[in-house]
Order: sequence, then structure tokens, then C-alpha cells
Amino acid sequence: LINSAYGLGETVVSGTVDPDQYILDKNGRGINRHLGKKECKIIYGEKETIKVSVEPRQQREWTLNKDKLRKLYEIGENIEKIYGKPMDIEWAEKENKIYVVQARTITTINKSEPRVHEREKIKLSKIAKKNLAFNLEHVPYAYYPLDFEVSMVLAQEKQKLFNEMGITLGESYEINENGCVTLGNTKVKINKNIIHILKTIKNYTDIERNKEKGKKILNQCNLQLNKYEQLEMKDKTLSECAEIFKALLEMQRNIGYARFRYFIFPAVIIGKKLKKYLKGEENFTEYDLLSDLSYRTWEINQDIKKLADELKYEINDEDKIKSLSLEQLSTIGKEKIANFLKKHGYKSNYNCYPFSGISWNENKKEFLQLLKTTMESSGVDKSNKKYESVINTLKKNTGRNQKEVLYKAEYYRECHVYREESQYMWEKCYAILRRVLNEVSVKLQIPKESLWFLMFSELLLVCERGSISNEEIKKIKMRKTHRGEAENYWQELGTLVIESGSKENIITGVNGSSGGASGHACVVLGKEDFSKLKKGDILICNCTSPEWTPLFSIASAVVSDTGGALSHAAIVAREYGIPAVLGTGNATFRIHDGDKIYVDGTKGKVMLLNAK
Repeated sequence: LINSAYGLGETVVSGTVDPDQYILDKNGRGINRHLGKKECKIIYGEKETIKVSVEPRQQREWTLNKDKLRKLYEIGENIEKIYGKPMDIEWAEKENKIYVVQARTITTINKSEPRVHEREKIKLSKIAKKNLAFNLEHVPYAYYPLDFEVSMVLAQEKQKLFNEMGITLGESYEINENGCVTLGNTKVKINKNIIHILKTIKNYTDIERNKEKGKKILNQCNLQLNKYEQLEMKDKTLSECAEIFKALLEMQRNIGYARFRYFIFPAVIIGKKLKKYLKGEENFTEYDLLSDLSYRTWEINQDIKKLADELKYEINDEDKIKSLSLEQLSTIGKEKIANFLKKHGYKSNYNCYPFSGISWNENKKEFLQLLKTTMESSGVDKSNKKYESVINTLKKNTGRNQKEVLYKAEYYRECHVYREESQYMWEKCYAILRRVLNEVSVKLQIPKESLWFLMFSELLLVCERGSISNEEIKKIKMRKTHRGEAENYWQELGTLVIESGSKENIITGVNGSSGGASGHACVVLGKEDFSKLKKGDILICNCTSPEWTPLFSIASAVVSDTGGALSHAAIVAREYGIPAVLGTGNATFRIHDGDKIYVDGTKGKVMLLNAK
């Protein structure tokens, strides 16, 4: 595990900056990396050290290349052999020469809880790896303690349903007293309910009943959310805030139950049955049935494009559009932007963080940047008429039961609509939770960012009591000191989804969108890299969110470190009809700008044709 930043090492040791992080395997091969922000550096002044800013261009560059990483690996191996134990090494590099300035025994390794990068000590099943890769797209940074308990509500509802089917799942994640979230027990066990599994599956696939009950619950939750949305929070006491917190948590449980019981679980069962009818020359999967479908993500993308086109038409000057500030854009499109946000404003940057996440309504700048990027995009509309081919294959491969199969296919598509709608509902629920937290923060006179270090159950006690105790303040301070540890652990989780047996020139992932494409790679690690992508390039990224959507109209294929068949990247890739391979774990490390690669979205593989 290698951390590096500009200037003197004090910034890394003290945690002043977010450094670059590289993880190598036991043979010195890179398997994961994280580009740090590196916003400042400490250098020698005339009399003492001084802190200065790092140029934006340098912040976006990696501090170490392959040759330096290899040299550091060799130095580390040599030092470990000399001492006969793992060592913590501090080093410096100047004028291409590496200096070792300190080496000491690692004393912080807890033998009962091995570090993630000791991969041989943690074995995950293929299903567990697939789930982890999917989760890491939605949860790219470590949960804060306050996020954790509320975020786990959806997983708990899913666990209950699996239990009904006779399958007992362990807790995917656990949180300790220091506020660090780690992998839980991923083992799967069978319970006594398994003897009724056929009856349970029959109940789960009762389409008419599912539609009636699922829609009823979601409609009720929507009505309740609208009422809470209208509440004036500043009029509420701390104890009333606690009651609102609990009511919203219960609503979240209801949304989660309806989502899984009446839409996702039935869709998975029915989708597997439909898949056998889709085999043919094009070898479609059940996910291809979701092409040409109107649902929340599709509507957001279409409405952004429509808004961007309308504003472009009004301005009618490409140079002026490029020079527009976000403030000017906000003024020009004030009424149209307000209407858009009224319809889609609760869409958030990351939808699995109840308190540390943020929606477009709360941070209008994020949306304006996306809108401006869409206006400037040179991409073209890609017509995706795949569904017609998919449904023809389905009809061709069915006999007398064609009517029943097509009925199931329509319900499968409808399930996806409600899957997306329920997600937007919990994003709205989270935004209201954050409004309540803001009021609690004001009344306690404690920054909300500090309250993130309390567990949700602890915050409820604070609100019910009407004050925060010295013990709870100590907990906040203690957990803040462990935040770096929590973030490092989370970043290293990405190494566990990598197939250790992968060949040098093949990267294995998950089928996100079928089809194949070859081209030159373009590694995009953040919004600042968007302009790098040229028409026909293959987009290589860690994960995507709504603000990345304009890139899909330019790229010929997508490869990501995280995600799964129903992640944002997969959904949008299918919408644009381009291949996608997701959950690779380390594509952004192993693939470099300009590499010639082939993306096989059908098999979930990426071939490095002439990697540099």
C-alpha cells in the first residue's frame, strides 16, 4: 500500500491532504489506485516550512508512474526481508532518486481483523464479489456513522425476504465503536423455510397481486413524503425532530419492502425464466428487455437534453455558451430550470448516503454544471431500437405460451420502472432527513458535519433528551480521528472484486450492456477529465452518476471499476446502445489513455490489444 503527495511528507502523515493511493499485489502488479485531491503541499521556506497551494493541473496528475511504483515495491520487499516482518516505510523522491528516511515495525495491525489488502486472508464467493462491485458504485466513500444505520434499512428489508425463501444472509457490513465500517459475514445459510420455497416463489410471481399491493404502498408513501416535504422545520423542537426522524425511517422501510417484495424479487425470478427464450444469434440477456423504456433515469436524461437544447436555441451562440458562468446560466434559464428541479430535483450525487449525500435541490451548482456540460457536448443522439429485436427473438423462441411470456416481459419492464421510482422516493426521503438534521444542528449549535459522527440511534437519544452530553462529544472527536482509517479501508475493498486468476491481457467484469466495440481508451476519473473524451473513445472510469450521462453520447463503450447490471452506467449504456463491462475492480489502473482495447459487453470481458 503506497501513499504519495507533493512536497514534504508531513501532509501525508498528518492527514492534511488526500494523497494518491496505490495497491500492489505480492508480485508488484498494480491492482487498484485512488487519485487524491492533493490541494496543498508543504515546502521549505526561508526560515521554516510553509504550506502552499498545488496547481489544479498537478492535482489531477498521478504523483507516481509505473517505474517509480516498481522501485518502491522492490525497496519495500527488501526492507521486509531484512527485518523479517511487515514494515511501515517513509520515503522521499527528488530528481528521480528515491530516499528511504524511516522504517519501523507496523504495530497497528489487528491480528483478529486482517487488513483488506492482505487478500489471501479474505475469500469472497463470486456472488459476494459481484454484490461488492455493485455496492461500490453507489457507495464510493466510507459511510459516516450517521449514514450507516439508515442506509442499512433497505438491506434489512431484502434480508427479511430472503429469509422467507429459506436463505439466511449475514450482515453485509458492520460498524465498530470507532465508526469504521468493515465487511460483515458474507456467508449464506439455509433455514427451515426452504421447504416452502416453491410456494414462496409462486406467491412472489403473482403479477396482478404484486401490482396491486406494491403500487398501493408506494402511493401511500408518496402522499406521506409530500406532507413532510411541506413541514416548516424551524418550528419543531428537538423531540419533535426525533419523531420525524423515526417516521421517515419507518417510511424508508415501507419503500424498501415494496421495492423488493413486489418488484425486484419478482423481476429477478421472472427475468431468469425469460432469459432462456432470448438465446440466439445476438445472445440477448433479460436486461436487454429494458431497452427503449421510459423510467425515471431515462426521463431525467431526456429532460436535461431537452432543457439544454432549448437554452442553446435561445442563446444561439456556441462561443457565448462556452464562456457562460454557472450564475449566468442560472439567470438565463431561471424559469425552465426551476420547473426541471420541481420534477427531478431530489436526484442526488450518491443515493445511498442519507446524511452526507446531497441532491440537486440542495446543491444547484452540481446540476448547473451538468446542464452546461450537456449544452457543450458534441455528442449525437444515438437511436437505440434494440427492444424491437429483443421482442422478436422472444416471439420466435416461444410456442403456444407466447401470450404468457410476452405478458411476463411487460411486467418485467414495469418492475424496472418502479425500481427506479422507488429509488427516487428514498432520495426524496433522505433529502427531508437532511433538512431535519440541519435544524437539529442549529438547535444544538454543532456543525452538521460533526453530527455525522454519531450513530443514528445516538442522535435520536440526543434529540429526545434535548441536549448533547460530554460523552457524546467525546465519541464525535474520537471517531473523527479514525476517519482516515475508515476511508483507507473502504478504498481497499475494491481489490477484493478482482479476479486473481485474470490473464495479463484480459480484464474480467460483469455484463452491463451487450455488444462489442474496439477503440482507444480514455481514462476519466472525475468531472475535470470530461473534456478528454473524444467521439469514439472507450470510456474507462471508476463509477458514474447522472452528471456523466453526456459522455455516453460520445463514447463507443464503457468500462468501470464498480457497478453491476442494474447500475447507473449499465442503465445508461443500454439506453444509448453501447457495450458496457462493469465491476472490473481495477480497469482504471490497468488501462491507460490511448491503449487499444476491445470491450465484449456480452461476456463481460475487456481485452487489452496493445496496452502501453
